[in-house]
Amino acid sequence: MEVTEATCFNCHFKKSDDPEHKYDKLIDCNTCHSWKNKTKEEMASFRYDHTLVAKNDISCTSCHTNTISGNGEVGKERCFQCHFENEKLEKYNDTEFMHNTHIKKHSMKCFVCHSPIQHKVQKIDPNSPSDCISCHSNSHSSQVNLYTGEGGFEVEKTPSVMYMNGINCKGCHVFHETDKNDVQTTKAGPSSCEKCHGTGYDNLLKQWKTASEQRLLTINSIYKVVSNQVKNSKSSNKSEAEKTLDEAYHNIRIVETGKSVHNILFADKLLTSSYSLMKKSLTLVGSSAGLPDFKSSSEFIPNECYNCHSGIQEVSVKKFGMDFSHNLHIVKNKLSCEKCHSNSEKHGELILNKQSCNNCHHSQSKNDESCSNCHKFQSEVYNGSYLNKNQPDFMKQGGSTCIDCHISSDKVVKPDNKICLKCHEAGYDESMTDWKKEINGMKSEISEMLNTVQGKELSNEQRSEVNEIKKIINQFNAYPSIYVHNYDLISTLLSEKKKKLKEMIK
Repeated sequence: MEVTEATCFNCHFKKSDDPEHKYDKLIDCNTCHSWKNKTKEEMASFRYDHTLVAKNDISCTSCHTNTISGNGEVGKERCFQCHFENEKLEKYNDTEFMHNTHIKKHSMKCFVCHSPIQHKVQKIDPNSPSDCISCHSNSHSSQVNLYTGEGGFEVEKTPSVMYMNGINCKGCHVFHETDKNDVQTTKAGPSSCEKCHGTGYDNLLKQWKTASEQRLLTINSIYKVVSNQVKNSKSSNKSEAEKTLDEAYHNIRIVETGKSVHNILFADKLLTSSYSLMKKSLTLVGSSAGLPDFKSSSEFIPNECYNCHSGIQEVSVKKFGMDFSHNLHIVKNKLSCEKCHSNSEKHGELILNKQSCNNCHHSQSKNDESCSNCHKFQSEVYNGSYLNKNQPDFMKQGGSTCIDCHISSDKVVKPDNKICLKCHEAGYDESMTDWKKEINGMKSEISEMLNTVQGKELSNEQRSEVNEIKKIINQFNAYPSIYVHNYDLISTLLSEKKKKLKEMIK
């Protein structure tokens, strides 16, 4: 049979899963293209003198990429050029039989069956996409690891549901963007989710980001502690502990660089696994250092919620004008999701109102400290520390506490002006009505002045002052009865703001 240069390429560059296939050693360029034993004259005879390349030991692939094209495959349709017998066609996958029959017995050329593999320096096609991967070999590898659910240590494969359903990167990266170097890219954003999942789904993406950032902060602080313990250890197992610690860090880095939004479940498992690996590393060096708990979200969140809401325990939200901590309720008090949410009419619908929260919280300890945990604004006003002031309410100075007005028959209540008569003389209850009228009048005046000042040319300092006044008015409006908690402080503060606005309007 005829053997040409092309025949060599088809044998030596054809990839194979067969462990007996030894020909791929020619992938090393230096097997055929070594410059080290060539004379200066030989070097100079080439189109480019590679003397400095050889001297500096520069890799061929630093300059030459895509030097191999084609795969040498044998398409079954080629068999039909000569054969139609089923018994012969059934031998298609018997490589040894095929070679013995066609080459040894019939001396056929390789390319009658095989598609050719070419090996040469390729010129760049200006119309084809840039060959980024030849230099940026690990670009987006962490994102791919997360999305496909692979690549971690001591963690089971957990591919993303979207990956399993055949969604590629372009499914979410839909926003075209040109950076400062005039490079066009496509990015994803919260609204990418809504395109397929509907309005409101972008909130889930924000939850994932918030939860991941918090968990990464925690696991990285743990890693620093363990790293120092292993580094300073004199144990004979130190090298093994360092290897285990490297595996833990590898898992952390996948989540850090790959962004957990690509697979929130696998991100959770990677971080949980890294924690286990770090504990193992400490055990290997005999360290007794205590680590804070770091558990999988699955231990707090039921399976039907965990699939989408992994990490929700790290997220806090505003509800009924107060900060609501999922961690406090889910982790510390072990409340189930259905205690507050229902899927009966709308997925995840909140089925509680403010009174529902009060029924639980107000049934527990009734003291000033427990009140201020939820009612921080009212507490700051009553104590006189609001906006860094030092003007406590006169009742606070007299020793009165929250429960003196807000507890009746061992129940938390929102009292009316008659509560004043519990301690004060007849007629004092009318003071509350007067305070309310005065404070509401001042708020109305300030609101009108804010509308007037909008059209004025203001300095940066004045604009900052206007924004602060708006914030104060909005806060007072959100809590209509706040004036009762410290009338003197609020009336003084509003008078100050009125005066500043008047100066701006002049």
